[in-house]
Amino acid sequence: SIYYTQGKCAEAEPYYNMVLALHEQLYGPDSIETAQAHLKLSDLYKFEKRFEKALEHAKKALEITTGKFGENNEHSAVMLSNLAALYETESRLLDAALLYEKALAVRESLYGEESLQAAASMHNLGCLYVKQNSFDRALAMFNTSLAIRKRELSPEHLLTAASQDNIGMLYYRLKKYD
Repeated sequence: SIYYTQGKCAEAEPYYNMVLALHEQLYGPDSIETAQAHLKLSDLYKFEKRFEKALEHAKKALEITTGKFGENNEHSAVMLSNLAALYETESRLLDAALLYEKALAVRESLYGEESLQAAASMHNLGCLYVKQNSFDRALAMFNTSLAIRKRELSPEHLLTAASQDNIGMLYYRLKKYD
């Protein structure tokens, strides 16, 4: 909503709740539309740093999605990644890692180990591994993601540049300037 994009979350929240109620009424409480409404509320609460409420809605979105489609589908991988990002924001890094790894496994089984979807999950995991000071694991994720993005997109693509930037920042952090 316009309120959310303007940072007026208190004004946006009632509208997001109305959308959730409408989606539950129109599509049912276990519909993908309802899951998306929960996800939007989760994003709003995350922005407001109301993490318990954000987690509540992210978990509900994941529950609906996995109930509707099972665990091995792109919708569930997206919801797993969103919940992982919330855990990461709260410094619950082990919880986040488990969910990011699960999302990666889903995407690799759906699209292949060398897919752009898997590369996105690898990128997320690499960033998390840096926060865990697991630099070798982070570098492996970043390098694999970079190779996929170079091949599938181009060496000049913004996502490829993001992978290169992460590798550069990691080497800088490790004081490996060569």
